[in-house]
Amino acid sequence: MSTYTSPLTSKVYQIVETSHTRNAWDSEGNLTPYVQSVFEIYYEGRKVQFALSQDRIADSVAHLENPGPDVSSRYD
Repeated sequence: MSTYTSPLTSKVYQIVETSHTRNAWDSEGNLTPYVQSVFEIYYEGRKVQFALSQDRIADSVAHLENPGPDVSSRYD
């Protein structure tokens, strides 16, 4: 587990990387499994958001803290 501190609110989020097996069609038409990492974002023990890559954790937290007029957090 790692942490991420929001530059906007100074809240410290816990980051847990998990792996999921997914399937996709390859170029020959075969269904092929692959492993996808998901970075689950927790605040005070509650899952509040996720990111599909480590580089997008900051964007996911920013979206959680300031979702804008069109959407809200994925876990509201």
